[in-house]
Amino acid sequence: MTCFFIGGAPRSGGTLLSSILCSDRTTNPTLREAHYLREMVQSYRQGKQLFNTLEGSQYFSDFEDLRQFSSSCVQAFLDKLAARYAPATNLVIKSFLMSVMFPAVFELLPEARFLISVRDPRDIACSQIEVGEKQRQQGQNIRFPRDVTRLSQENRHYYLPSMTFQHPRFRDQVLFVRYEDLVQQPDTQIDRIRAFTGLALDDYNPAEFWAGGGRDFRSDHESGDPYINELYGKGVSTSRVGRYQELLTPGEIRAIETECAPIFSAFGYKPDQV
Repeated sequence: MTCFFIGGAPRSGGTLLSSILCSDRTTNPTLREAHYLREMVQSYRQGKQLFNTLEGSQYFSDFEDLRQFSSSCVQAFLDKLAARYAPATNLVIKSFLMSVMFPAVFELLPEARFLISVRDPRDIACSQIEVGEKQRQQGQNIRFPRDVTRLSQENRHYYLPSMTFQHPRFRDQVLFVRYEDLVQQPDTQIDRIRAFTGLALDDYNPAEFWAGGGRDFRSDHESGDPYINELYGKGVSTSRVGRYQELLTPGEIRAIETECAPIFSAFGYKPDQV
């Protein structure tokens, strides 16, 4: 069994990426964010800090003892998940918030693979601001306020841990997928994903409604959820590429390009402000 973790910044296209993998006959249905598993990984990270600062070797003989114990707990969760969705032989787990922990996940699950959705930071911020505005109109707490400096710092945070983690094997087990390439050149990107995952993905059709079976995407559209836009669950479309030009001010664009300069450089996005 191979476990595929989907990450990236919120509104970067990770749900689309997850639905592609979940269209394969060997994987589980599309699932919501894996919050419980994220807390397990976070406990491991905190355990490492406590070992160094407070507990010493009172509970674990060394870091490797802590890692093995934590790994066994996470593996038990995955085994339970696999049994729940039998006959799936591969697991697809999406968690944007877990993206910052992918190096720790790798320590616990050295055979895991990671697919990270990347998107133009300006379009990510644009989409987040639209969600925040819908939340404001509905009287909800605003998850994404119109503060592009803050949003950009958060979005950069989702990518840097995987970009800077130096373990050579980890680098071989990470695939960054640009949203723009996925919607503009779906066949080419699906071939990349096939080669990386080993999944056949024979049932995936970029022109059709999302596959995966675990979510009722049509009902989601009727729910009024601020996170649902007109493209959610539908065939790939290029209509939201470059949408930031319609919503953001020149000053906001400049701030995003400054804060997310490492993302622009690493993934080939060109600043408007030169």
